[in-house]
Amino acid sequence: AARVTGIRDNGWINVFEKGCIVDSPSTTTTAVLDLRWTLWVREGRENGPLYYPLRAVESRADGSWIQLFQGGCIVDSTSTTPQVVHGIRWTRWVAAGRETGVLGYPVAGLEILPNGAWIQRFQRGCVTDSTVTTTRVVPGATWTAWQQVGREAGALGFPNSEQVEVSGGTVQRFQGGGI
Repeated sequence: AARVTGIRDNGWINVFEKGCIVDSPSTTTTAVLDLRWTLWVREGRENGPLYYPLRAVESRADGSWIQLFQGGCIVDSTSTTPQVVHGIRWTRWVAAGRETGVLGYPVAGLEILPNGAWIQRFQRGCVTDSTVTTTRVVPGATWTAWQQVGREAGALGFPNSEQVEVSGGTVQRFQGGGI
């Protein structure tokens, strides 16, 4: 493998058949291998939204794994497929407790919707946004109910508040009402 220097932020990368070893002044020398390599390349490598890896893959006893990058992660569990989470979706997922929080693991990548809207689905909810709302987490039973009425294409439209605790349960406001 040839070492390539002069890439983003004065980093370097040694590319191999099934991955690479990479480093930058703001990270440590780290390997990105196999499926994580394929996904990182698809996302633009260090020039994409993930930027550089922060550390090696973290494998867990339950068969799940995660590799953290400066702008997000690549993650998988035994009940999902490998997914990339980056940008505001990463920020909101982390704030919601990541894979052990209310959303669980991601089950799909970023889905671009009509009119500049988007959604990323997780085991127990989603992170979504549109041009007329701000980024919101839709968790748990609210997520289930929102799907049942057609999600963003249904009568409720996009969420315009976070889910909050109220006497007797929770409420989340949408453009066309609440759950």
